[in-house]
Amino acid sequence: MRREASILHVDLDAMFAAVEQRDKPSLRGKPVIVGGVAGRGVVSTASYEARAFGAHSAMPMAQARRRCPPNTAFLSPRFPAYQKTSAVVMELLAGVSPLVEQVSIDEAYIDLAPTGTDLSVPAVTALALRLKADIAAATGGVTGSIGAASSKLLAKIGSDLHKPDGLTIVPPGDELLVLHPLPVRRLGGVGPATEQRLHRSGIRTVGDLAAASLEDLVDWFGTAHGHGLFRLARADDPRPVVSSREAKSVSAEETFDIDVRDPARLTHELDLLSARVAGRLRRSGLTGRTVNIKVRHPDFTTVTRAVTRDQPTDDGALIAQLARRLLTEVPTAGGIRLLGVGVSTLYDFAQDDLFSAAGEDPPPFSFPEDPAPTPPSAAPPSAAPSFAAPSFAPPAPTPSRVATSQPPSGRPLDAEPVSPGSSAAGPVVPGSAPSTGSASPASVPHPDSSEQPSDDAASVSASPDGGAGPLRARPAAGSDPPGAPSTAGPGSMGSAPVTGIPPVGSAPATGAGPLAATGAGLQGSTSATGAGPVESPPAVGAGRPGSSSTAGFATSAVATGQAFASSSADGPGAAVPSGAGPVAAVPSGAGPVAVVPPSGVAAVSPVPVWRSGQDVRHDEHGPGWVQGSGIGRVTVRFEGPLTPVGRVRTFFVDDPQLHPADPPDWSDPGPSSSP
Repeated sequence: MRREASILHVDLDAMFAAVEQRDKPSLRGKPVIVGGVAGRGVVSTASYEARAFGAHSAMPMAQARRRCPPNTAFLSPRFPAYQKTSAVVMELLAGVSPLVEQVSIDEAYIDLAPTGTDLSVPAVTALALRLKADIAAATGGVTGSIGAASSKLLAKIGSDLHKPDGLTIVPPGDELLVLHPLPVRRLGGVGPATEQRLHRSGIRTVGDLAAASLEDLVDWFGTAHGHGLFRLARADDPRPVVSSREAKSVSAEETFDIDVRDPARLTHELDLLSARVAGRLRRSGLTGRTVNIKVRHPDFTTVTRAVTRDQPTDDGALIAQLARRLLTEVPTAGGIRLLGVGVSTLYDFAQDDLFSAAGEDPPPFSFPEDPAPTPPSAAPPSAAPSFAAPSFAPPAPTPSRVATSQPPSGRPLDAEPVSPGSSAAGPVVPGSAPSTGSASPASVPHPDSSEQPSDDAASVSASPDGGAGPLRARPAAGSDPPGAPSTAGPGSMGSAPVTGIPPVGSAPATGAGPLAATGAGLQGSTSATGAGPVESPPAVGAGRPGSSSTAGFATSAVATGQAFASSSADGPGAAVPSGAGPVAAVPSGAGPVAVVPPSGVAAVSPVPVWRSGQDVRHDEHGPGWVQGSGIGRVTVRFEGPLTPVGRVRTFFVDDPQLHPADPPDWSDPGPSSSP
């Protein structure tokens, strides 16, 4: 253990929500939740105003909606905005010390020892206070909490003790005085299962854990985990701050909208996930010996299984074969909520690239509606230090079509604008929602972050390939009669015919009935409605004269990511066979959806779809963000980081003057919002 508090842990406070409140003045001081926005989406980040109602990360979105008041803003994530803010902070930290270890988009360790500066407690306190002020100034008001201690373990715990905007210094020699009164859950490596086992043995605080014998801990948790807990309870954490972190595993997982019980469907999903993992391995020049699966049941219990080979591989077929074998060891009759495949024990060696990489996209976000209770009071931030001793080309401008209570040409329109909490993003295809998969950063036997329920919404982490997910084409229920033959030719990895569960690599076959294209960041459906029942609701704007819904042909899609549904971030997308149903292509930033009609069907105009929180620009009114959309209209609030609270205007979803936009620059005042 070091003799000085020379390790800092910097953790940005509720970063995603803080960035949203910075860029959207109307949301400041109000509850904001960022994350999945439909079906089984989960909370990625809750603002401190929302946390006062009990909302927190990894909570199902439906539960968060029940707890939070009606004025809560539920927003889809804007990863480019968060990444831009993170880059500014990491650049600041690099100016403090050459040893900066970024562990996620919003947190990092700093080792002050190589700087040669004064490492006394007063000097470290002054440095940390200056750093906090610099972070807030450089990011436009996003705050960070800092812990300073003699080890990474205590520094991380310190940064969490007085959030938000807090500072905790753990003086050398006082580590156990700070650590032992804390609940055992504060230790890295103590998740819900470990916590419950310790509680059954009467161990509730870290001090209780320190009193347990090594023999008991090894007996309860095994050699590695038992020794790790024994050391952590004594503040024994010699891990250094390292400036680079290598991936220890490559994984992909998927959360289903409806619990899956069909063994054939589960096998098909394993094949798709294995192909995604194999593609990431090859692009990263890695192979691995250990294949593992993760299965989460409807009651949120999670089971993992793993098998290790003699030789490493990046072969998707072999990974799928091993994953299938592992799945037979897990009970699935009660249904599966989440399924994941991973490869670990990695080697810096790549086999010949005999297979094209599977395309990958970011995760989707969608949400349901629920009532909300009366709010409790929120705790105010504390900034005082605490000493812990005890694109696409837009169309040419045309006159703006602002939606009013008397729409032109008899177009129906609701009089009230759509709110952030009630955005009707579009139909949700039953059966599945793509999820995150990424390379896990390096870890040690006693990591500094505790086990957490897997965020089925997007999580941002260091990934060899940037964390993209595959283009997925899924059948919609009732689209073809049972046993109907597939008429489509070969397509991209991940597509599936309308009936049955085909082998990996087959393409969707539609000529009648809906086809749901759900790449990451996209949930939607395109359907030829002239034959067979359509299970999903009509498209946004369907039935309105001039919309892109025509007789026998309706389209809808929800863009919730930053990828094209028709092409992956790494290569060409799925080919659309002759006679297949239309496939939605979603431009970066989510905007108008280009629809490719089936053979013999007249081309239709692009269908714009907008997601809550999305950055937009209007030719007449300037920059703003989508407050909500649905029923053929979109409500936009025109404001930015440095403007007053802006006014709200409602337009038809296909207004040619409304375009997707890049995140606003909080350092540039720019033009003021339109009155």
